Amino acid sequence: MTKTEKKVLFEALICLLKSSAMFCINNPGPELKIALSEYINSTVKMIKELLGENK
Repeated sequence: MTKTEKKVLFEALICLLKSSAMFCINNPGPELKIALSEYINSTVKMIKELLGENK
């Protein structure tokens, strides 16, 4: 994966995280917050792996 591809993917994932966070804020509920928290954590882990920070 090229540096440009990583950057584009990273920016797309950040947008996805932001929209997920806004959805959680606007639709509070314990089950939803737990699910989104797990989703966000796994997405952050994927971003770090893609950027080569988690070797």
